[in-house]
Amino acid sequence: MKNNIVFSIILVVFFCKSYSQDTTLKVVKSTTFEETNELYSSSIESYKQNEFWGIWSVPVGEGKASYSLPSVNGLDYSYENLEDYDLNTAWMVPNFGIGQYLEFKIDLLDDDIAAYQFQGITNLFNGYCKSLALWKANSRVKRLKVYLNDVPLCYVDLVDTWHFQSFDISKYLQADKLQNVPKSNNCVRFEIVDIYKGTKYKDVGFSEFLCEGAGN
Repeated sequence: MKNNIVFSIILVVFFCKSYSQDTTLKVVKSTTFEETNELYSSSIESYKQNEFWGIWSVPVGEGKASYSLPSVNGLDYSYENLEDYDLNTAWMVPNFGIGQYLEFKIDLLDDDIAAYQFQGITNLFNGYCKSLALWKANSRVKRLKVYLNDVPLCYVDLVDTWHFQSFDISKYLQADKLQNVPKSNNCVRFEIVDIYKGTKYKDVGFSEFLCEGAGN
């Protein structure tokens, strides 16, 4: 019994320490368009017809997901849906998705960066945006933890909306500020650490997760 109590205390101390370390990370906040912006759309259907976000956005890079919800009744929820420019599809994971992640190969940022390469700006649609009803029913991502080569960089807080949103982590990816990190073939990971609960389902994910390249 004593051994179990000691072990439990050690676990609590370990997790408290880990959480304390994580609170030192900076938080980047995602942004959306104001209603007065000419690029603002008033409905999901409007975004489906609006070409601006697709023209601005390109795939982040060679990537993968930690897991994807299996297909159900012919509906696919795989990683590929993140970059298909179609709000009727989505990458989804079950059970609120805590600990699930997206991972991409990237180069660090410097003066020689190529057009259409990941610049640190990510454009996305949070949740299952096929319809307003499905968006509400399914859960959405509230916070991401970002890693570079398994080293935590920052958090990203996302807006709980079906509107187009974006965030910028470029200041954490500057080659001249990162010591002992190769310029190319690096891995950036976006891990789900908190969610907005849906009204019906525990499934969570994104309809699109793209980046804004230099050529856009």
